[in-house]
Amino acid sequence: MVWALLLRATRCHLLPAILTSLFTSLPSDVFFVGTCNDASKLPPEFARAERFDGVFFVDLPGRDQKDAIWVIYTRHYGLDAKQARPDDTNWTGAEIKSCCRLASLLDVPLLQAAQNVVPGEHTAASRRHVSHPPYR
Repeated sequence: MVWALLLRATRCHLLPAILTSLFTSLPSDVFFVGTCNDASKLPPEFARAERFDGVFFVDLPGRDQKDAIWVIYTRHYGLDAKQARPDDTNWTGAEIKSCCRLASLLDVPLLQAAQNVVPGEHTAASRRHVSHPPYR
C-alpha cells in the first residue's frame, strides 16, 4: 500500500528507482497495487511484457450498479431516494457520492447539486492538453 501511494505522489523521474526497489529489494511475497487513468501515458518501464503478473481494467459502473450506488448514498445522506436524479452518464461511484453529499450539505435537490459535480472524465480530458515533460 505504501508503494501505491508513493507512485501516485511521485514525479516521473522517480518511477524507475521505485521499480528497481520494488523488484530487487523487497521480498517475493509483495503484492503491488497501482492505478492510472491513462495507461498509454505510462513510461516503458511499466509497460514491458512480464513486468506484472496481472493488469486489470475496471470500467465505469453499469446502470444496475449506478442505481444501487444511488440507493446507498441517498440513504447514507438522508435524502429522498425517489427524487429526480441527474444524468450520470460517465459518472463513477465517487461522483454519485459527491452529488449526494453536496445535496445533503447544501440542502438542495440532487439535480441542483449535480451542477457542482465535475466528472473525472472531464478533468482527465483537460489534463490531456497540458504539456508534461517526457518520461526518462
